[in-house]
Amino acid sequence: MLEIPIKIGRKEYFIQSDTANYMLGTYVKASKGEIQFKATHFFSNLQSLFNYVLNLRIRKSSAKSLEELREVIIKAEKDISAVWTRGVKKGEEE
Repeated sequence: MLEIPIKIGRKEYFIQSDTANYMLGTYVKASKGEIQFKATHFFSNLQSLFNYVLNLRIRKSSAKSLEELREVIIKAEKDISAVWTRGVKKGEEE
């Protein structure tokens, strides 16, 4: 199963998948103290998930100019690319 960490703002999210969806979520403590994955968003394809992450990064940024916004976008794209290389491509090889 796919499980890739990605930071959005100060919070760490995880990308997971099942046979039908890609999910973005976090780990939370369950009722008996065990830690479980809680999906907060579901996507039918990776492109939609990555677009959502990029939009979140932009909205959570503190950019005050177009140049600062450009830097936020470039960093987000690099981070998404790193997630793709580190996790998704690796999972395809297995």
